[in-house]
Amino acid sequence: FGIEYFDFSIYKLNEHVKKNTAYPEADFLLGKLYMREGEYELSEQFYTSAYEHRLYLDVSDVQFDILYDLAELYALTGNNEKYESVLLILAAEDTNYKAGGYSAFITAVRGAIERGTGADKFFLLYRNSNYRTLYVWLLLTRYYFSLNLTDKAFDTALLFCLTALSRTDDIIKSRESDYSYSDLNTALKKIKKYSDIEKWAAEHKVWEGFYLLGRIAAQKGYSAFAQDVFTAVSEESTDRKWKILAEKELKSATH
Repeated sequence: FGIEYFDFSIYKLNEHVKKNTAYPEADFLLGKLYMREGEYELSEQFYTSAYEHRLYLDVSDVQFDILYDLAELYALTGNNEKYESVLLILAAEDTNYKAGGYSAFITAVRGAIERGTGADKFFLLYRNSNYRTLYVWLLLTRYYFSLNLTDKAFDTALLFCLTALSRTDDIIKSRESDYSYSDLNTALKKIKKYSDIEKWAAEHKVWEGFYLLGRIAAQKGYSAFAQDVFTAVSEESTDRKWKILAEKELKSATH
């Protein structure tokens, strides 16, 4: 800062140092290091310290990286309660979601599917543009689905797919002036047209998310909606694993 900043006062310099003893970036890096070394208790301490002092971060958004790493740590150690709690902190960034209760948005999208709205029309009617929370919806969907918490998994799977499709749709519109969404298959087919979008979809597990939505919808009895989703994944997925699994779901439904 320069000595003028402190009015040439050692006292003011000392007071400044006392107020700036938190270094969350350093704690974050130490948390990463200890997690890699298998020192999970120490790792948790440093991650927690980094998050608690997030106001001092040079880049505010790093707090979300800290939470994702902390969630990964709890997944490694099998601490389901803390794992879910950290993911729900991340999920709270999206006002369309309300843990432990239904938001107006979730009530609306659930209601549309309950009334028999097909996937093509559903993804035309609804959008979710809070892209920051995209990956947390997948993590929560996996988690709730593994515990057979179907209702919770359905909400998060819907949010994941709506957010992923909204993001894809926005990018394509910015590149193709005559493009507008018409149906799910066509929108997902566009992913394969652009290598960067295809790479983004692979990194963010878009195909897995849509497949899980189909599985959960089928379990909840929304067979027609599930078939629409499975058809889109089986025909358009660039990931062979989810393509094959979706094809199997379609075949099993016809027998």
